[in-house]
Amino acid sequence: GDGAMTDVMNQSVVMCRATDDISDATGVRVRLDNISEGLRAVSGRPMVNISVGEFAVTTPLESWHEKTLLLGIVARRDAEECTTPSDCNLDVELYLASMQYDGHVTWGGDGWGGAQLNIRVLRFAQVYTTLRRPLLDVLAGIGGASAMLMGVFGVLRKVIEVLMVFPRDMRAVRDAAAHTVKQVAEQGVPL
Repeated sequence: GDGAMTDVMNQSVVMCRATDDISDATGVRVRLDNISEGLRAVSGRPMVNISVGEFAVTTPLESWHEKTLLLGIVARRDAEECTTPSDCNLDVELYLASMQYDGHVTWGGDGWGGAQLNIRVLRFAQVYTTLRRPLLDVLAGIGGASAMLMGVFGVLRKVIEVLMVFPRDMRAVRDAAAHTVKQVAEQGVPL
């Protein structure tokens, strides 16, 4: 919605539905009808401060400008189909997705101009669900997990095979060396 505000802090603005389409009038509209040049000379550009929890953004406005802030929503939850904090551990945060210049406002006079700030929310939230699952379910959910497991088992098989064959081969080498030494000793060939 929108409403007229004159140099006040409004703590109770609730944005129920909004879109990122700038031609749609939903969202919150902050309209400054009169920014005098005298006031600008003394205090600079008017600023709009938005803060919710740890999220805070300050937007400077210029005379005759229209800007839009696009806010995104990140939701982290620990259960599927969870939509309220009473259903699960749900954490919702805002982030600044975009700040854009939309154009020139049509109101204002020679010594004063207006400005408008549109606050909108992106159409889709980023939802992250963290579930506690057994390790095998997690591996099964990974694309190509069966191929990775086959590779691990193949390497493990080869390692076991080498470890079991190596002592037998070493015995054969040791026996061949002992046999050669015995033959040389019996024939009396010097080493």
